Amino acid sequence: MLKNFLAPTSPILALTMLVAAPAPVYADPVADFYKGRNVEVYVAAGAGGGYGLYSRVLAEFMADHIPGKPSMTLKFMNGSAGVKAANYVYNVTPKNGASLGAFLSSQPTSEATGRKGVKYKSANFNWLGRMVDIISVVTVKRSAPATTIEAMKSTELVAGITRPGSSTHLPYAIMNWAMGTKFRIVSGYKGSSGPALAFERGEVQTVTAPWGTLRTRRPHMLKEIQLVQVALAKDKLRPDVPLLMDLVSDPRQKIAVKFLSAQASFGRMFAAPPGVPEDRVAALRQAFDDTMSDPKFIAAAKKRKMDLAPLSGVELEKLIREHMATPADIIQVAKKAAGMK
Repeated sequence: MLKNFLAPTSPILALTMLVAAPAPVYADPVADFYKGRNVEVYVAAGAGGGYGLYSRVLAEFMADHIPGKPSMTLKFMNGSAGVKAANYVYNVTPKNGASLGAFLSSQPTSEATGRKGVKYKSANFNWLGRMVDIISVVTVKRSAPATTIEAMKSTELVAGITRPGSSTHLPYAIMNWAMGTKFRIVSGYKGSSGPALAFERGEVQTVTAPWGTLRTRRPHMLKEIQLVQVALAKDKLRPDVPLLMDLVSDPRQKIAVKFLSAQASFGRMFAAPPGVPEDRVAALRQAFDDTMSDPKFIAAAKKRKMDLAPLSGVELEKLIREHMATPADIIQVAKKAAGMK
């Protein structure tokens, strides 16, 4: 009886063996890679602006959502309208997932329009996601000699910008080209704050800046006239301000203006270089998404008055691929509209 009781076929013994068996250990190659490692984020802007702020807050919380919980540090690489950092991440950094880029919203458009010095392919980056879109708005002084687009067709206003081809310049170039306005465009103001300071000093009568900048840093400018928005969709809080592309009547011109307005949707975006193993890309994308829904991250962003409108890496990649597929003839029209050579 005892012999039969201890037989391997005994259900009691089998259950005992099952319970006593050690649980299998599954390796996590992604966590193993990131454990104890530092992830470097190359920011295509200076430390003091919006890109620096968004990158710092993301790095503070995203590290905890990456398997292995690495540390994250920022490296600021301002220059050439963001092209310098994008080139570096694309061509120089290791393709292992330990180097990321925080890029300007203009990076895909710079490539599509043939900007000098571009040595990257936007469609080949592993896009992780977007924290927020950047919808620019043209603001005009209430004391200006013209306060409507119709009046601006016969009356000159002075517009302050950073450089030709920048987001501060595009609306005025487009309106002069497509609508016959008479903006006198003065370039050379430094940084995103330069044109705004000139506006406040009365040197210029109109400037272009993101809604987020006006709300958090220059709310007094919201008392002036917000003329048009440059984006594919209106800011949710200001549906009363028209989109620039909706004011352009010629169909071909409208398509070109839509192309130039698309970079608002790219916003504050993050990517890994091409060649990173797929499992690490998937983990980084999931970590980005998890960060965007992390209550602690959301609270920190709110405390710093940061707008959030997240977009996943898959959705961002789709937008960028569509942008890069714009026909060459439309891009040529867009370049003419923007005053690009």
